Parts: sequence; C-alpha cells; structure tokens
Amino acid sequence: MKTQILFAAPESEQLDAHCTFLDGCGYDVHTTDNALACFDRLIERPPTALILQRGLLWGGVDGILARMRGVEHPLNVPVVILGGRESVESLEKLLGEPVIACLRDPVRPVELLKCLVFAESRHSARAAAERTNSAAAKPNGHEPQPQSNAI
Repeated sequence: MKTQILFAAPESEQLDAHCTFLDGCGYDVHTTDNALACFDRLIERPPTALILQRGLLWGGVDGILARMRGVEHPLNVPVVILGGRESVESLEKLLGEPVIACLRDPVRPVELLKCLVFAESRHSARAAAERTNSAAAKPNGHEPQPQSNAI
C-alpha cells in the first residue's frame, strides 16, 4: 500500500514537478489548492504526511496549522512547509507540533523526500505507540473492569 501524502499548494509547475517526483518514488499524492479543502481532507482521511505551500488560498498555512493545533483531538499528521522565499525568522515561527520542517525555495525534490521519509518513520512510531497503549488498556483484548473496594 502506498504512503498517502496530501500536498496543499497553489497550482504551479513546481507543484507538478514535486508530485511527479514523489509519485515516481512510490507515494500516493493527493493535491488541493486551498486551505478549506485541505482541512476537510485531513478530517476525512488523514494522510501520512501533509505538505503545505505558503500562499495557499482560503485560510493559508497559518489557518490550517491553527485548526490542526486547536481541535479537541489534535491531528497528528506531520507537516512540511514550503516557504517560498520567506525569511528564516518568519518560517521559524511556524515550527512546533505538527510541523517537522520548513524548506525555502528553491526546494530540491530530494530535500522534500528526506522530510517525507522522516515523517513516515514518525507516523509509524506514533501508530505503534498508540497500538501499545490501546493493548495495555485492554488486557487480554477486554476493557478493564472496575475494581471494587468492598470486603
């Protein structure tokens, strides 16, 4: 099964080139060109990783991150931000969960690939931890029974 990537960016030749490269590396890349559709997709079918390009319409990168960080149960999808030619200082303000990297133009496809490999390993580790926690909460596959202190 291919790793699911959601790439939210305005239409461009760079987007097409990155998607072609990632598809050739075995990723299943889905695209959207606005923040509202991106967030809907995140809720419906969370991908393994999310790539956000600065300049995204209808809420932008800041809006998506605010919603991802603000929901009752935060969305644990690693995010890579493609920051155009923004200053390092402005991109550093975006760092923190769930952002794992901010890349400035020109972004080489291999740089993006390295970030996605890291995101995959992080996603796998988080899934394994959740399975372990779930199994610990259900000994022998059953819900823990309330304990009585009665004698």
